Amino acid sequence: MSSGSLSVSLSVSGSSSESADACCFPVTCACESWLTAFCEYVTVTLTACGEEYQFDRARATQIPSNVADPNVGVYASDKIFRLSMLENSVEILPGATILDAVDVTWQVYRVEDMAAFCVKKLWARSVQQCFQLTDNVEIYTQRLDCEDCGDSIGWDLDGLVKGTVVCQSGNVGTSNDVTRMSYRYVASLEEWPLGDKPKSIHMLRTDGKDYRILSFTDAGPYVPFVLSVEPLHDNCEDN
Repeated sequence: MSSGSLSVSLSVSGSSSESADACCFPVTCACESWLTAFCEYVTVTLTACGEEYQFDRARATQIPSNVADPNVGVYASDKIFRLSMLENSVEILPGATILDAVDVTWQVYRVEDMAAFCVKKLWARSVQQCFQLTDNVEIYTQRLDCEDCGDSIGWDLDGLVKGTVVCQSGNVGTSNDVTRMSYRYVASLEEWPLGDKPKSIHMLRTDGKDYRILSFTDAGPYVPFVLSVEPLHDNCEDN
């Protein structure tokens, strides 16, 4: 045998799948070596079918520039996560979510199987990062039994989510012969954080301003949750 070469003699019995399962090679199994072969790993929490699983040896990479193509639904701000099924053996389908170490939620939209390494390759999008939803938006629910608010309305803080509220358009109207500009405000949220859909008893607060919800559009988990809102000035906050 020449210097630097490795000669391996294999005696294979049974099916190839049985051999792979037994890691019959006289070297570390590829599935196990994947957990120690890299310098950088991250800890993430996967939520699939309502169950949470923590992966301490996950890998996360940006989408390569030559792969990103918005025309096919792959954006440069998306990420690829690789999770070892040796840490947690779980079925993962599009729609699962990943929470990273800085509390950013990623929605899985493609799943690939790297069977030789017991790894699932997950393509995922953060609505927060993709659509630059950087503000903290508080969700309040009207207190119907507020006894200390007098003639004002009482509110309870029920949720917090990343989003933005912008003045999207304006129209000129007339009232009592006075020309006025009326504005249309739109809120874009990473998700609707409450269990039910928005109702008239809900209110948004961001940057010290309050907004009443007029309508909403839910186009799925890969785009912002959009609400039409208007400024609200009468509130009694529950501190």
